[in-house]
Amino acid sequence: MNALKAGFVIINKPKGFTSHDVVGKLRKILHIKQIGHSGTLDPEVTGVMVLAIGRFTRLIEYIEKHNKTYLCDAIMGVRTDTLDMTGKTVTTSLVNEKHISAISSTLKDFIGEIDQIPPMFSAVHVNGKRLHQLARLGLEVERSKRKVNIFKLELLRTYLDEAEKFHFCFSVTCSRGTYIRTLVEDIGVKLGCGATVYELCRTAIGNCKLEQSLNFDEIEKMSKAADWSFIQEPLNFLKDMPSYQLHAEDVKKILNGVKLPVHRVPFAENNKEDFLLLNEENEIIAVAFVNEQLIKPKKVFPR
Repeated sequence: MNALKAGFVIINKPKGFTSHDVVGKLRKILHIKQIGHSGTLDPEVTGVMVLAIGRFTRLIEYIEKHNKTYLCDAIMGVRTDTLDMTGKTVTTSLVNEKHISAISSTLKDFIGEIDQIPPMFSAVHVNGKRLHQLARLGLEVERSKRKVNIFKLELLRTYLDEAEKFHFCFSVTCSRGTYIRTLVEDIGVKLGCGATVYELCRTAIGNCKLEQSLNFDEIEKMSKAADWSFIQEPLNFLKDMPSYQLHAEDVKKILNGVKLPVHRVPFAENNKEDFLLLNEENEIIAVAFVNEQLIKPKKVFPR
């Protein structure tokens, strides 16, 4: 029987699960405690989550930096306190043809660098408390604006639901830390009729796509057969990071925390940020950085 290997798994998170629930479920299936996840998703949001297994949990922070892509269904003429359909309705407005016809041009106004204020129902910390904890006590506190980037924002369709409520559906690719609920709220304000998230699915984190993801049943079936092919090499997920292959003697030194002269790794001295070091089998053995003409291991991953 093949042993469980370390690496990354792309999960299709179902609705109703917190990100912590997903980790717990995978721990139960794989019988391993050392699992971490990238990028928290609200319980009502579905889609891509990347989970790290074993020693590579310490690479998660580099996945979290990647841009995210979402598919969103927004309902018009409704505002809630949570900015999605789990909350209490705050206001309702009539939606007319003027609002519908303005959607496409309004979306274009949000492309680029924009300011966002995190929603009260979020995991952001203020004075040692998470905002959603304060919100559930009926409190609202001042939050600082954040700059985020909207790289792509495309209207896909509009429709009228069975309750005769207008919706617009769009795809958005954005930087880390972007709140889609806030984006929809701000779009609704600009339209003049209000809007809130009706359905939301994360379709990609960097180059990790929804079509590559697996559900829990698929993972459980494969793990029972000791088929670990769903656990992928981290290098496939970190192609945006520079990587350098080392000879066996230098691999041993790095794994023992020894610094290398920068000339041992061609071109490494040009890197201002963290980079990957690989062994002769092209496996990640460390994250390193250059300082004072030395390559210093920051995180090592012995087998």
